[in-house]
Amino acid sequence: MPSRILTSLHLIRTPFIAPALAGSIGVLLAGCDTSEPLRMEASFELKGPIQMQIQGPVVRYEGTFVSEALFDQVQEGETSQSWALAAFGEPDRRSDLEDGSALLVWSYRLTAVEGSGLNIVDFGGENQPAQVTTILHVDAGVVIHKWRG
Repeated sequence: MPSRILTSLHLIRTPFIAPALAGSIGVLLAGCDTSEPLRMEASFELKGPIQMQIQGPVVRYEGTFVSEALFDQVQEGETSQSWALAAFGEPDRRSDLEDGSALLVWSYRLTAVEGSGLNIVDFGGENQPAQVTTILHVDAGVVIHKWRG
């Protein structure tokens, strides 16, 4: 066996074998395509009960949320103040005006996002606004104007 190893080493040292060996390795490597991801397949077995927990970020809001669909149901000059209060809940603020009318205000704002690793990922959706304010101007028990911002 030692003579075979010495013979192999001796062949590499000869002037003709080393370039041929290098050329062969180059041809073999030229067939490798680095654009394809390296795939590794393996199988394994886990015994016993396995528990996994996946939790998304915790998003905290403050105030009263009034959806766009619900806001669209309010018809200026037709919708009653009592209907708006029943649908939206009590306003976060109420301002009585000099002419006897009032502004009813619902505000909804983002206060905290905890444990979010998703802020580096873009899902292509629209960003949630930091605050949404809904204002109804009511007079004599009827909504006369509405705003959203």
